[in-house]
Amino acid sequence: MDNRDVSYRSELLRGAREARRLAAMLNVLHRVKLPEPPPQEEAIASVEIDGREYQLSLRHVAVLLFLHRVGGSAVLARLSQVAGTNMRQVLGLLCEMESWGLLRVITTPTRIGVLLTPVGERVASELSERIKIDSF
Repeated sequence: MDNRDVSYRSELLRGAREARRLAAMLNVLHRVKLPEPPPQEEAIASVEIDGREYQLSLRHVAVLLFLHRVGGSAVLARLSQVAGTNMRQVLGLLCEMESWGLLRVITTPTRIGVLLTPVGERVASELSERIKIDSF
């Protein structure tokens, strides 16, 4: 076996490892990025900010208060625990809230994160004052 065979093999192994890594990332994104519409739930809170009224279900309130409490950002897996649902349903919920302007969904190749917008922060503050939450 000469040096060229060794270098070809090492290149092939490196390429195979990279392909496996990329396939795993795409598989994760494929599973998570298909949002389901959130289940229809009764609104438990109504908040008016800048002349716009937001009708919020229990899951909306839980996500907003959690983000407000932890500093305005979190990853999707943690929010699915907080909302008590699977990641696809919470992603649908987050997309709905993003369309309202309450938060921003940020996707990277390996994670999905959420940032509270200034409007979302004001809605969460209003909810927090109404409920008078000391600890979450």
